[in-house]
This record gives sequence, C-alpha cells and structure tokens, in this order.
Amino acid sequence: MSNGKLLRQLIRSGAEGDLDAFRGVAKQVIADERQKQHHLLASDLESILYGRSHPPSSPALRNLTATIPEDRERGIPLLSVREPVRGLEDIVWCRPSSVRPPPTSARCSIS
Repeated sequence: MSNGKLLRQLIRSGAEGDLDAFRGVAKQVIADERQKQHHLLASDLESILYGRSHPPSSPALRNLTATIPEDRERGIPLLSVREPVRGLEDIVWCRPSSVRPPPTSARCSIS
C-alpha cells in the first residue's frame, strides 16, 4: 500500500478514535519501513506504539535496562531489550526419528 494511503488511514483512524484500526495501520507502516531497510525508524515507531507502561518483570531485565548506553547526540537508547512474547513451551519439537531426508532424485545422463 502506498505511503499516502497509509497516512490517510492512520490519521483518519486516530481522529475517529478507532484504536484497533490505528494499531493495525501503524503495524503496516512499521512493516513498510522495515521492508525499506529503515530499521531504526521502524524500531522507534514500535517503541512508540508498544511503549512499555510498566518496568520489565524479571530482575535481570530491570538491571540490564538500567545500564543501556544512549546516543550522545540524540539521547536515544542504542539497543532495546524485549521480553519474548512466546515461551519455550510454545515451540513444536520434532523427534529425530520423524525427520527424514528428502528423496533422492534420479540422475539423468545426457548422451
């Protein structure tokens, strides 16, 4: 979708107070910026959209976020620390015996 359409939808949904539509369009804008290799902008937009309203839950993350270095000129963090959305229990593991190599294809000889 073009930038103009996305911006129109973003402003319209924000003006109408439609939070679900606003978040959906904002996610599209972020994905579009990532596709354009504008990773810093996409990360900044994500932090604005998903801004943390509460401190990290684990003590290790709290300690880590307290010591994140910042850019001297802009005062923005040089990295972001996120808690995973999914845990190890969400991963589907295959047993080694169930994994089979692909079948070999017949070789053709050119005469």
